[in-house]
Amino acid sequence: MLATKVGLVDTTGTVDTQTMAAVAAALNVQVTRDLPKYWPVSASVSYLTDHKTIPQGVWPVQLVKTLPPRRRRLPYDAS
Repeated sequence: MLATKVGLVDTTGTVDTQTMAAVAAALNVQVTRDLPKYWPVSASVSYLTDHKTIPQGVWPVQLVKTLPPRRRRLPYDAS
């Protein structure tokens, strides 16, 4: 099973790099420890310093200042 790679990205420029790295590390611990207990998947989370350059194969999770109107409700359904 291939591991999913998730990249945490700050597009706002308002969160310092130490905080972003600490959050990504904490999320990575939870994802690697807890996710496989409940679902047959494996993943890792890392902090990406440049929101303009996302490595191929990495799923970005972006921190943004505001969401577009259609995405302000959860869950988001594009259909």
